[in-house]
Amino acid sequence: MSAGLPITATALAVALSLGVLGGCSWAPSRDDKPPVQEMSDARQALRAAHQTAGAEYASDSLATAERLLDRARRSLAAGDYSRARREARLARSHAIAVREAAMSLQQAH
Repeated sequence: MSAGLPITATALAVALSLGVLGGCSWAPSRDDKPPVQEMSDARQALRAAHQTAGAEYASDSLATAERLLDRARRSLAAGDYSRARREARLARSHAIAVREAAMSLQQAH
């Protein structure tokens, strides 16, 4: 009778493994989900750049960040989440650079 127990335990382990692994394949990939957090991060970074007088110190770079965020919005609306995520991240990076440059210039004066 004890010989049947390892087979049952093994069968249970295999069934659970297949269930867990099979469930993973059904989970949507990151690119299947809208980049909500990335869009929010980019908007917040742009807002912070504007508040630090970024437009006064680095208007071209700030305009680039705004264009990238606008492109991210259009990509999001078109359902191209991968592109929207990438452009939102770039917009955030540009906005952070603008804010840091503006803060450096303000401190120098």
